[in-house]
Amino acid sequence: LLSVGLSSVAMDHPLASASQENEGATTLILSTRYGNAQEVQNLLSSEPVKAQINAQDGFGRTAIWYAAAMGKDDAYNTLLSAGADASIKSTGGPLAGTSAQD
Repeated sequence: LLSVGLSSVAMDHPLASASQENEGATTLILSTRYGNAQEVQNLLSSEPVKAQINAQDGFGRTAIWYAAAMGKDDAYNTLLSAGADASIKSTGGPLAGTSAQD
């Protein structure tokens, strides 16, 4: 459900900001988790979204962390090229880069 048309979500839509229902996940995190690299790239063309590229959800995980952990290499590379910081650790876990390697 979330992967369909996520990149076209209006910035004032409830999914566009962090919310408790999504463990504090931003639209970019949700798109990375449930969407594809093209949706991630489309979202990154929006300055408000790009400004939150390293935002962490309630677990301290970033969009690039999810891309690495889920083996979404295209999304990972897209986020890295856009300036995402793979060195940010989740609250109790590994770095994004180490998730991708394991």
